[in-house]
Amino acid sequence: MVRLSSARVETTFCRKSNEYVIPHHNTSKEIYQFILDWLYVYWKDPVKRRWRRFSTGTRDRAKAEYALGEFLVKHSLDIGCEEIRPPEGFFVITALQQYVRERKHDLKTIDLANRCADSLIKFFGSHAKVSHLTPQALEQYEHERTRKPRVIRKKDGLVYVEDRRPVTKGTVRRELSVLSSALTHAIKYRRLTSAPKVYKPIGSENRTRFLNKTEIQALLANCVAPHVKLFVVLAINTGARRGALLELKWDQVDLVSRILYLNPNGREQTKKFRSIVPINDPLYEALVATKKEQEVLVLKKREKTGEDIPFYDHVIIFNSHPQGYESGLTRREAR
Repeated sequence: MVRLSSARVETTFCRKSNEYVIPHHNTSKEIYQFILDWLYVYWKDPVKRRWRRFSTGTRDRAKAEYALGEFLVKHSLDIGCEEIRPPEGFFVITALQQYVRERKHDLKTIDLANRCADSLIKFFGSHAKVSHLTPQALEQYEHERTRKPRVIRKKDGLVYVEDRRPVTKGTVRRELSVLSSALTHAIKYRRLTSAPKVYKPIGSENRTRFLNKTEIQALLANCVAPHVKLFVVLAINTGARRGALLELKWDQVDLVSRILYLNPNGREQTKKFRSIVPINDPLYEALVATKKEQEVLVLKKREKTGEDIPFYDHVIIFNSHPQGYESGLTRREAR
């Protein structure tokens, strides 16, 4: 049995260090004692047959519940202590945290999986069991994530708007897919006997719109920065995703055969397939001009510094540094 409760811990405040410390035998007169409430996790030790506790280090209930979930995960992963459990005795937060912790080296989208897990934990809390994942609970989760912010109008004319942003059904579908994968992961490693089916909402319809020649010309005419214009030319003539274009390197560009390899060597193909694209005339002219400009820029730097500066690897650069081109592109788009 594990429970979360509050306790009173005696601490002191030090004027010199401006922080709270635990009192000890050599405290000076400049230290003043006071009592502070902390949230503790209590559990029954089956070996010593007594109640034990540890501090969560916070007075915030939500943070304390998250610490409780990490405590449950840590103890469920102990060798020899783990046993297969039914849905009524397995926590949702345990399944999610075990999944993101053990698959962090395999998942290419681990950051996205962490964000999805945090949203699910924030809604279901640390005490929800797998058996609580009924279709009604999943519908309530979808409604809570997609609803608009509440607006409260007071009699004195003040208007209060809830600080939240609704998400699309596609986002909810992605989050529930992480939940389904976490439950499957727990069953695979024999921690969970079975799990209910996770019903996911139907994603919103994709909107397809093509630019005409007039719109393309207007778009290119308003691209002042060279790296932004090159990005737009690549996007129009390849139809590739932004990440594939920003990561594009010159060893993926074959100007002789006029072929663009969007998937670099050593990168495993994912569901978001990166294909091989032919280079048409407008794109060929833009790539040749960019390559010459980069070569001239590097040669000038070599003459100025006297150092053997290597040529750029990336096709799109910003301020001569490929590491900063994405943030620079975002700033230019914002303008």
